[in-house]
Amino acid sequence: MRTFTLQNSLPEADIGGNVIRLWLASGLVRLGAVLSNNILYNEGGLCWDTTTQRAIWEAPLCDDMQSYPDPEFDRELTRVVYRVPRPREIYQPGYLCVRELTSGSEVRLDDTSLWFSVITPDGCEMFAWASQLRRWRIPSELAGADKLTPNRKWSIRLPSGRSTAQQFDNMLTALAVSSDGKRLAAGQANGAVTVWNVAGPREIAKIPAIKGTKYRRYLAHRLVFSPDGTRLAAVREKPRDKKRGYTVSVWALPGGRQEKGPKEKVSVNGVAFSPDGQTLLTARDDRRIGVWDTATWKLRHEYAWKIGKLFSVAFSPDGLTCAAGGEKGQVVVWDVDT
Repeated sequence: MRTFTLQNSLPEADIGGNVIRLWLASGLVRLGAVLSNNILYNEGGLCWDTTTQRAIWEAPLCDDMQSYPDPEFDRELTRVVYRVPRPREIYQPGYLCVRELTSGSEVRLDDTSLWFSVITPDGCEMFAWASQLRRWRIPSELAGADKLTPNRKWSIRLPSGRSTAQQFDNMLTALAVSSDGKRLAAGQANGAVTVWNVAGPREIAKIPAIKGTKYRRYLAHRLVFSPDGTRLAAVREKPRDKKRGYTVSVWALPGGRQEKGPKEKVSVNGVAFSPDGQTLLTARDDRRIGVWDTATWKLRHEYAWKIGKLFSVAFSPDGLTCAAGGEKGQVVVWDVDT
């Protein structure tokens, strides 16, 4: 087991924020993270070199007081797509940027209306949303590339609603793409989740909104595909819960049949499938990691790392190591067989 303390040197973000998102490259070469203190302009993304114990990339994250779009990394943390803000100009739109972490080469997208984005694990494509979801091909070399052009024959329009309440509840809050890049999922503020086959595109599952909620943010908080794309796990807000908290739901694909899933008794902030799909990790408010068997949905084991409340969890692509993100920038990494 190893523990890292990630430090964000950006003036817009406090050093030692909560690690609310986490990515882990094979061989424990790099860590990707989002640090946040849940305060306006106090959120930043970084890629951490575990050898030098320094950030090789960091950036403030754009915040319009309604949504917090996180960066997204490819499988081995060689590329990142993120939204570049206009510093301190809340009402001025930012823009999406794809960056090569090793060379520093980057390409910025011209359309300032683009918001949420996700990159495929192989780093060759990205999807982003404005009034509709669009698809871009990313060249093998960013150096020398002037701009990225969307596929004009591919788009998905999401319902927005006529009233202010409907527009707020339908706001996009999460995106995820499967390991093979063939399936795309979108979550909305009302808890609804839609899954498409990218080819077409064709809708293959529609999970309805959570009833009895209005003007609530992050009802669909995190979306994660199983490695084979036949399951989708979501961290969603607990319906009709007086004390705000999150629970885990799992659906079988295609179709969207809800599975038993992990029966967590405390609020869950993050989930991760193992590369073989046989394990699901949950990061909880009670400072524990739950290790769940996806065949039986029985709890195999629990870890209690001393890094405070847990916000995020990740498997490395090779399946040999796991990582959990906690408070004050702390990340603990452990071997799967221990």
